[in-house]
Amino acid sequence: MFKYLFFYKCKGELEIKILELPIVPRVVVRDLAVIIIEENGDELLWGYESTFFKAEETAKEIETGLKAIQYIKNQLLDAIEDIKADLLNLDIPEEHINQYLYEGYESLRIKMVDLENQTLPKMRPKYF
Repeated sequence: MFKYLFFYKCKGELEIKILELPIVPRVVVRDLAVIIIEENGDELLWGYESTFFKAEETAKEIETGLKAIQYIKNQLLDAIEDIKADLLNLDIPEEHINQYLYEGYESLRIKMVDLENQTLPKMRPKYF
């Protein structure tokens, strides 16, 4: 895993946090081709760059983004398991927990659509 060390203030005190990104997927450069290597070993051609230096920059940027996405996915899956355990500890019947998780997901999905609407227009190319 890649390790990132962060320093930040929390309640006036300096805190240190180590963030580890997953080791997969990887992105490599072959000639001028940028290739994504998935966890199972499959390779996906992302595209070509005009120079090797540009291809290296692009590969690093793509790899960091893909690893960040994988990190977020892993964290959310872990959080779901923690929430299930917390609800079980509150004596909520197990047969209701999945329904409650789904209802919570639906509420969160509305927030994610708002985030998507804020983010995607900035990412779309402007042709006119």
